[in-house]
Amino acid sequence: MSFLPKRWVAAFAKARGARPTAALASCEPRTALAIFLLALGVRLLFLKAFAASPYFEPIPGGNDRALYDGLAQRVAHGTIFPRGVFEFMPLYPWALGALYAAVGPNLYAAGFAGALLDALTAALATASWTVCCSSARSVASISRRSRARGAAGR
Repeated sequence: MSFLPKRWVAAFAKARGARPTAALASCEPRTALAIFLLALGVRLLFLKAFAASPYFEPIPGGNDRALYDGLAQRVAHGTIFPRGVFEFMPLYPWALGALYAAVGPNLYAAGFAGALLDALTAALATASWTVCCSSARSVASISRRSRARGAAGR
């Protein structure tokens, strides 16, 4: 059982030359969940420690945090294309602006959302790696069997 969509796993396994069911069975959701929880715990511990530092609050004109916080607040107040949004990564101010529109300009909420996305990235990377390694093992065993058959036929 996998938490990845079956068609993704099947397409990946087909591209690797392995059986989709073998690749799907190799992806343990408990492993990915454990990695997710571990990564989330580490990020939340960091968020708690960082919130106590003087660098948590944006320094006006002094760091990226202030830049993105300002752009996100303008997006949250209805300015879809604030000046400067395309000089940097536009999706981040828009996503942060949507979060600010929902909960208000809250740096803790932004940090928590970042921690969730980081933990999800770690879990997806773990699942992808597991599927990749499983497919590679399947391809290697198929290759060994075909070489053995070829050598036996000589």
